Amino acid sequence: MRLIPPENKRQLAMCLRIVDINFEASRVYLEVAPDKSDGCFVQLDAFASRCHLEGLDDVRLLYRRGTSKRDIIRLVDFASMKQLVPPVPLAKKNDGNNNELSCFSSKWSHSRNAKHYRVEYQIKFEGCDRTVERLNTAIALIGISEHLDPRSTLQLRLCVYELTTNTVDHGTFPTGAPTICLVVLVENERVSVTYRDNAVVFLTMGHIDVNPIQEQINSHSKRGLGLYMLNKLCPDFDYEWTGEWNVSTFSFKISREHVTAIRR
Repeated sequence: MRLIPPENKRQLAMCLRIVDINFEASRVYLEVAPDKSDGCFVQLDAFASRCHLEGLDDVRLLYRRGTSKRDIIRLVDFASMKQLVPPVPLAKKNDGNNNELSCFSSKWSHSRNAKHYRVEYQIKFEGCDRTVERLNTAIALIGISEHLDPRSTLQLRLCVYELTTNTVDHGTFPTGAPTICLVVLVENERVSVTYRDNAVVFLTMGHIDVNPIQEQINSHSKRGLGLYMLNKLCPDFDYEWTGEWNVSTFSFKISREHVTAIRR
């Protein structure tokens, strides 16, 4: 695969989209949009292999109604070769199996003139058990589905890892019900992340005082080292306390691996 140069303005193809990850059931639902080349299937093979490495052995392929018979046959052949469940239309997943859905969701859109591409992934965890591990897995799979280059995927994983470990290792939850919410928005050549948790205000001993937080973000010290690293990786890293949530945001420019454009 080759990288798409930043100055390339052509539409980015949406070959794969993670519809749902159900960690409890070890199941992944993946929308696949085959193109005329083998690029989509190379990407799909890498995605399926990564799922198996992460212990997500039940990979379900979905396709949109209206997909050509030729492309459906190719998907069926691929599923058979990889010993996956035969692919089904995308709407089938919502016909009667809503109880199987996890706290993972995604939606995508693109402009009619094919210049704007947008995919939003939302993940929510109640409790901290295996949250660091599962979020790391989700980010790795998002990197493959969005055909990010290894450096962009690594940067995203490092940033989310620092925030999650900060919550799990140091968070105090007065309600007794830890909640972590992550939104990853991929638009053209940029990724934006919003991370929330309901722990007490961190780094401040429970008092709402922004200055100590900003000092930890902008200075190197043993306390708040992860936030300092985040600020170096993403200079626009920001934090605010809303009265209920710790909200951290950041964004950075990404590079993508080449895939052939498709008709949607």
